[in-house]
Amino acid sequence: MRPEIKLRDTHFAHATVAGSPDLRARASHFDWYRGAGPRPITVFSDSSLGEVDTVDAGTKVAWMLESPLVARRAYSRIRRSYEGFDRVVTYDRRLLSVDDRFVFSPFG
Repeated sequence: MRPEIKLRDTHFAHATVAGSPDLRARASHFDWYRGAGPRPITVFSDSSLGEVDTVDAGTKVAWMLESPLVARRAYSRIRRSYEGFDRVVTYDRRLLSVDDRFVFSPFG
């Protein structure tokens, strides 16, 4: 059985991968889990950052998908409230100096 990673988001709610729901692909090493039960890892897209304190998970990852021009509130929030996350994945290199929890990903 492939590992399941809980996903909290509104960006691609009907897709099996990040991106267009028209894609027929799926993640190669895990499955997204959207059910009610907890999972060891939970990923929160930038549209769901405010849910971090409501989810029981061993590891919590913020995933900054949108551009800072599109998601100004999310970027403002993550700059001042990143402590609830174990990692913050972003393609905005300016955030990398905020804390060691911020890691670069070329996808966003």
